[in-house]
Amino acid sequence: MATRIEPRRSSASPVLRPSLAGQGDPLRPRRRVGPAGRVVVIGTVCFVLWGLLAAPALRRAAETAPLGLRRTAALAVLRPLSRLSSLVALDRVQTGVDAALGRHDSGAPALPPEDVLPSPALPTHPRSGPRPRGSPPARANPNGTPAPAATSGPLTVGTAPGLPTPSEAGHLRVLVVGDSIGADLAMGLVRLLDAKGGYVTRMDARQATGLARPDYFDWERQVAADLQRFRPDVVVAMFGANDDQGFLVRGGGVAFGTADWQQVYGQRVAGIMAEVTASGRPLLWVGMPPMKSDSLTAAMRTVNVIFRGQALAHPGVLYVDPWVALAGTRGHYAAYLPNVSGQEELVRAADGVHLTAAGGARLAASVFTAMRTLWTPTTPSPSPVPTLSSPPSSGPPVQASPQAPLGVPGLAGRQG
Repeated sequence: MATRIEPRRSSASPVLRPSLAGQGDPLRPRRRVGPAGRVVVIGTVCFVLWGLLAAPALRRAAETAPLGLRRTAALAVLRPLSRLSSLVALDRVQTGVDAALGRHDSGAPALPPEDVLPSPALPTHPRSGPRPRGSPPARANPNGTPAPAATSGPLTVGTAPGLPTPSEAGHLRVLVVGDSIGADLAMGLVRLLDAKGGYVTRMDARQATGLARPDYFDWERQVAADLQRFRPDVVVAMFGANDDQGFLVRGGGVAFGTADWQQVYGQRVAGIMAEVTASGRPLLWVGMPPMKSDSLTAAMRTVNVIFRGQALAHPGVLYVDPWVALAGTRGHYAAYLPNVSGQEELVRAADGVHLTAAGGARLAASVFTAMRTLWTPTTPSPSPVPTLSSPPSSGPPVQASPQAPLGVPGLAGRQG
C-alpha cells in the first residue's frame, strides 16, 4: 500500500508587501503606508521650496565659478529661480537667518563694530618651526620660473607722504585689506605691531575674493566703507591670489593676461589706490609672492607688474615686493627659509600658496620696514626689525602709462 506524504507546511508568517494604495498593514494595524504618488509629490514640493530658499546663495556661488559652459548653465537655471524667490519673498527667510547669525551679504560693505582687532588665532596652516629631521634642505623649486632680475631689487617703489612716529600717546591706525593671503600677512603684522605698541590695527580680509570679479565682491566699494568706518592713518593692501582668471566686460569675455585684461585690471587697481590716497592717506600695496605652481607664479608676476606700474602712477602709494622676504636664493618658490638665527623654518603652507605663521611674520617684517620710511624724521623711529636676506625681486619696475579709454565690447570669449 502506497504511503501518501503530506507537504510540509511552514510555520513562518506569510510575506506581506506594503500597500501602495494607502491600505493598512495587517501586521501593524496602527500604521498606514501612503501611496507612492503622494510621497513623490511631497518630495517634489519640498525640493522646489528648498531650491527657492537657496537660489540666491546658489546663484552667488555659481557667479564665483570660472567662466565656461558649467557656469553659464548653472546661472541659466539659478537666475530665474532667484528672481522667483525674490518675487514671493522667500529670499527674506535666508536674509533673516543671516542677520540673526550675524552674517553679511558678501557683496555689501560690512565692518565689525570693534575698532581694535583682537589677538588673532593662528591660521590653520602647517605649524612653523625647525625643519624635521631627515627632510631635504631648502632649495628652489626645480621647475620654478626664474626671477626676471639677476640682482637684488628694491623692497619698495613709489612715494608716500610722511607720518608721525607712533607712540603710546598717539596711536597709529593701520588698516589691512586683502584676500586670504592678505589675512596671513595681517596676522603677522598685528602681532608685530602689538608687540611694539603705539598701533591700532584693523583687518578686513575675505577668502576667495580679489579684484578680477567685482560682480562677486566689490573691493573698491568695500575699501571705501572701511575707510569711512575705521578712518585709518595708513592702509596695507594685498590682493591677487584669486585673480588669475578671465572676466566679463560689457558682455564680452576677457581672457586672463591679455592686453585688454591688463588694462581693465589696472583700472580696478587704480580705483582702489585713488580711493585710499584721495584724503592724503599713504597706501602700502604688497605684491604676490612666488607660488609652488609654475603657472600660478607666472600669473602672479603678471599682476605684480600691474601693481608696480600703478604704484608709480599714484603718488602716495608704495609697492612692497614680497619676493624680498619669501623667495629662495635664486628667486624661486621655497617652502623653507632661514630665520635671523640661520635656522630654516617652514614659511609656506602645504597648498604652496598661503603662508604659515612664520611666513606671515617674515612678510610683516618687510612691510614694517617699508612703513618705517613714512615716519617724520624729527623723532626717533621704533626699534628696528630683523634684517632679511634680499633675493631677486619679482620683476623690474615698469613705467606707468596713462590708461586708455576702455573699449572691449567686441572681444571674443565665453559668456556666462
